Amino acid sequence: MVSFGQLWEAMENPIDSPLMSSGEDAETLSVVRAGKDMRKDEETPFWDDFMSLCSNSRGMAELLGVSHEKVVNWPARIRESLEKLETHDAEDPASRDDVEMVPTGDNGAITMNMDPNLGAMR
Repeated sequence: MVSFGQLWEAMENPIDSPLMSSGEDAETLSVVRAGKDMRKDEETPFWDDFMSLCSNSRGMAELLGVSHEKVVNWPARIRESLEKLETHDAEDPASRDDVEMVPTGDNGAITMNMDPNLGAMR
């Protein structure tokens, strides 16, 4: 399962993240795709809800212990990442394997079927 910490790290390092530049970063693609695939089609997309929470940037910054300036930039970076993911999938549809989301535990938490050898979704 992708943690918020992993998402934040990927968003904070655009120079190290080819997804934010010209290449493909499997870690960032995995996070963006996981968020996109987290909910059923008829539900509000996860990223829409997350960006809505970011509209209270001061509260989000205080909750997560980051600067207000960082939170303000997240929605634009998320939109850009979603667009790049769509472009990537359109250019190479064979590279996207469907991820099986599996409910686990009594609280309905969701985990992803991950390839343990690659450290990425299969």
